[in-house]
Amino acid sequence: MSDQSSSSRPAKRFTALEASNLIKHWIDQSDVELDNESSDVEFPQPVDESSSDEERVRSLPPAKRKTLTNSAMATQENSDAEAPRNVTLASPNVSASSTSTTSSTRQNDSRGQWRGITEGRTRSRFLFKPPCPAGVTEHLDVSTTLKSFNVLFDGDIKEYLLNQINDFAKMKCQQNTPASKHSIYGRWKDVTSLELDKFFAVLINMGIHKKPSIRHFWCQAPDMHTPWFGHMFSRNRFQDIYHTMLHAAGDEAEGKDKIEPFINLVLEKCRAAFYPYENLSLDEMVIGFKGRWQYKQFNAQKPKKYHIKTFGLCDAATGYVVNLLVYFGRDTSYNPELDADSGHAARATTFFADRYYTTRVLLDHLLQQETYFTGTLNLNRKDFPPQLRVHTVNHLEMKWYMHETDRILCVAFKDKKAKKEVIVVSTHAEVATVPTKKGIIKPAVIDSYNQSMNGCDLLDQKVGYYGIHCRKSIKWWKKIFLWMFEIVQVNSYIIYLLSSGKKNGLHDFKRQLLNQLTEASAQELVSTKYTLQPEASHWQFTDNRHLITYRKQDLRWAFCSPPSKPKRTHFYCSGCPNNPHLHPQCFAPYHLKP
Repeated sequence: MSDQSSSSRPAKRFTALEASNLIKHWIDQSDVELDNESSDVEFPQPVDESSSDEERVRSLPPAKRKTLTNSAMATQENSDAEAPRNVTLASPNVSASSTSTTSSTRQNDSRGQWRGITEGRTRSRFLFKPPCPAGVTEHLDVSTTLKSFNVLFDGDIKEYLLNQINDFAKMKCQQNTPASKHSIYGRWKDVTSLELDKFFAVLINMGIHKKPSIRHFWCQAPDMHTPWFGHMFSRNRFQDIYHTMLHAAGDEAEGKDKIEPFINLVLEKCRAAFYPYENLSLDEMVIGFKGRWQYKQFNAQKPKKYHIKTFGLCDAATGYVVNLLVYFGRDTSYNPELDADSGHAARATTFFADRYYTTRVLLDHLLQQETYFTGTLNLNRKDFPPQLRVHTVNHLEMKWYMHETDRILCVAFKDKKAKKEVIVVSTHAEVATVPTKKGIIKPAVIDSYNQSMNGCDLLDQKVGYYGIHCRKSIKWWKKIFLWMFEIVQVNSYIIYLLSSGKKNGLHDFKRQLLNQLTEASAQELVSTKYTLQPEASHWQFTDNRHLITYRKQDLRWAFCSPPSKPKRTHFYCSGCPNNPHLHPQCFAPYHLKP
């Protein structure tokens, strides 16, 4: 199948099984897949003839399950000799009186029993022991913004990009021989290392100073002119590199091979420079994209309805990206050999994830690896407290359930703003509450989840401030390339702050970075035949209406008054539209300025 499908219909979402396997691969180097028990109840499952009626009812589709339940209820009303079948757990329509007996006893699932509790905690006790000190790797020189950037975007990546850019351009030049008059391959010159640094500086500045299109950065109109871009590149040369560079792969690469090698190379550098702290958050991160691509996703509830989906693993405290995976449908793959140096999570690491990833098999696997998990839960997931499906949680009420092994704790809580109760399951929690700022009491495990689940959200927030990846593009790999370039900048910003102890904002960091990149390549600054100057303004000397005029009220000089020591004058120009106040000595320089 081609990269750009003939239909723009979004691709199918991941199943819970596939999502759980992603977490497993990130912490374990083995290739053993999780079994089908981690799937949702909604997926058809084979039913054993010897299984209980309750399990058989749960395995049926919702429509048949409802029909069977109603039939059982009718049988119960018409017959006093036969005891009622225990099918109440599968239907929320059963009255409270019929479930009072089962709700007060310990109820079973296929992986053990659950009981209601009012105190206690999980019994697992793992001590956090990272293989190296958590945080920025020791002996790294990140004293300046440029050095912190070069740690993640080092010479290996730049050499890789240079080779791919020039090789791809040579191939296109051969295909377009003889080249047309305005073809970029008719005037192509190989990109140098210093020129590549300038190119990155221009990309950073384009994210800071946003304009409607690429050509507007070289516009010479007075209201749009920005001479800095003209000094760095001519417009044609920048566009030549821009359209050639973003194919960051081999000449004949197709599909995910166009961008995945570059992503793996960047992530390898990111993991080598920083080891995460105790808490990690796992969530999806989206890249807005409206072009045609077979794996494009659609979600009407997201700000970017059409998007490229990625799954990110971030440090919960800083938002530093440790790993990520781009969704390529069935072609989505993870090679544990690429993470041979960091395939295992540290002992006692806590993963925070939403209900999309929470499955019982995943929790058991993480406990075997001596790592914790905390996440929200869907009611239709198998092997979790069946009491949750029949018990109603009232406003500000908490209900706690502990597994018979005392290793998994589940809590249901309903806030006044929520239509449904929030269910959180954790392998490292206790029955405890904390007050909110408004005095509302809520479970401590939910408060911990809210504080630690925002790692990926922190990254999305920082990437969106000054990102050039938000520009429209019909090529999906260009979107991903520019998004990865923003992630490199945010990661380098985080390690710079952690190492230097400074509190610079991301805007200041980017400005310092682009200035240091241009200083390193100052000798490569463009020298054009024509000086890039703005067009003549309408207030300059175009007629004889400009006269020096005196008025009683003095105002600040409009031209050459220094900010530190402002000066005032009674003279102004009567011919200019805004009648600027000008000192007689500044009258001519003001009107003759370019």
